[in-house]
Amino acid sequence: AALAWPNLGGDATYDDSSYEYLTAAEKETILWEKVQETAGTKGSFSPFRLLQMFSKDLSPTVDHYSDFIPYEGGKPFHSVGAVATVKFDTSDNNSTFTGIFAEGSHHGVIRLSLALGIANSKYVPGLALKFLRNGMYSANVMAMESIDGQESGNFFERDFSNHITEAKLFTRKILERKFARTYAPPGMVGLSDIASFTEQGSPVCQDEEPCDIVFPYELILKPNPMLREQFVDAAPSEEGLEELVSAIPAGTKLYDVYARAEPQDTDLIPLGTLETTSEFLYSKFGDNELFFRHQRITDDFALRPEWNTNQRRRGLRTGDNDSDSIKCPMLNRI
Repeated sequence: AALAWPNLGGDATYDDSSYEYLTAAEKETILWEKVQETAGTKGSFSPFRLLQMFSKDLSPTVDHYSDFIPYEGGKPFHSVGAVATVKFDTSDNNSTFTGIFAEGSHHGVIRLSLALGIANSKYVPGLALKFLRNGMYSANVMAMESIDGQESGNFFERDFSNHITEAKLFTRKILERKFARTYAPPGMVGLSDIASFTEQGSPVCQDEEPCDIVFPYELILKPNPMLREQFVDAAPSEEGLEELVSAIPAGTKLYDVYARAEPQDTDLIPLGTLETTSEFLYSKFGDNELFFRHQRITDDFALRPEWNTNQRRRGLRTGDNDSDSIKCPMLNRI
């Protein structure tokens, strides 16, 4: 049998599995045990695998709802990263947003990774975040600053967003053009799924009751200033990232989380904090099997159609017919 969930675009189905019916806490335990089983190992960056990506269908990136990768061979993009469990504390949140944005999450998984192998002295950090929910699929979001990268090896140097600045480097633009074929408009991932259900798996809107799913236009993650200062001299290398994450203990605040409610807003709304509940570990499970779905931004536009004609991408503004110029640098399998 297959399960289908309402209020979402795309083919929201996956194979019937007892895993999906577990609580968020039970699923977190399973995923973390799988990370620990292969701790100390990791995947690898492969230019050949990256080239193969151009002949592959990337639709599972947005249409696969499981926490487990539906393909073999590892991730061609964001191939190597470190995983930890996290909580999203929204106890001081007075916003009107719904679902996990309102109630927070005690059982989440975060993966810090580099988008590409170190090349031309560019270091391209990004993260994937998974909020586990009782009896249903997880909510996921990806965030970066830019696929063009930075000179320093300080993972916490810049703010991250689910809206990514457009690439300027020619080789990065080629990647973007491939990703753009998966859905339009790329360059942004959706947030409405996070707002649609609580961590307990309770839907914000019941079929018989009219209500609103309330979610922000953009999510901004601001690094903990102490981490930004601590790693200011980190080496821009894969080894440097390993040393960086190994120095972060459980109970560390990683990010302050803010929302931009509407495209035109300049004031940000504080939502809460992301804090580790474990150490960070490298593992082949995290690199080759753990999956983070990218939600289509068109799911958000279906609920807020006025946003579709007022796309604001960190300084880039476009109309409906410009999807070929808004390309998602993270829209592969993080």
